[in-house]
Amino acid sequence: MRRVPLVAVALTLTLTVVGATCSSSGSDPRVNPPLTTTPDPNAQAKADIRKVLEGFNTAYARAVRNPQTPPTDLRQYAEGQYLAAAERAVQDLKNKRQVVRDAPHPARIFVVRSIQVDGAEANANTCRVSDEWIVEAATGHPLNTDVGIYTNQIHLVRHGSGWRINRVVAQQLTKGVSTCG
Repeated sequence: MRRVPLVAVALTLTLTVVGATCSSSGSDPRVNPPLTTTPDPNAQAKADIRKVLEGFNTAYARAVRNPQTPPTDLRQYAEGQYLAAAERAVQDLKNKRQVVRDAPHPARIFVVRSIQVDGAEANANTCRVSDEWIVEAATGHPLNTDVGIYTNQIHLVRHGSGWRINRVVAQQLTKGVSTCG
């Protein structure tokens, strides 16, 4: 009579039990129910809000680089106190005869970290690397070359079928940092 090592018997028995368990649980929906995902009811609103935030960031960057031209496209993305603050900043550059120019190696980082939608209102957390220089318009002489990040909590409101940035709830500038990590 041939003797089978005890290890081989134990291994065979274990594989048989595991195989039977896996195959039965995979086919029985009571043991392993199918995964279902519930679509985010705010997915379209969040996508629209992201476009508004990115659009404003682009329009504002264009406005501060050429403050002599009225920043009319800011109005399609913002309203209220947020729009007023942006227009004042552009006007201030114009009055001081200053412009914003890219740093030698601009990061151009703008990150939307999160968006929470509550009916006709929303809040977004963003981060923007500020590595542009404020320079004299006529000479290009640098006046401010600080690098930092702005971390913002921004409030938005539904405006017709779209969204508008309404106000900054909180803003923090961290100097000397050049990433939204």
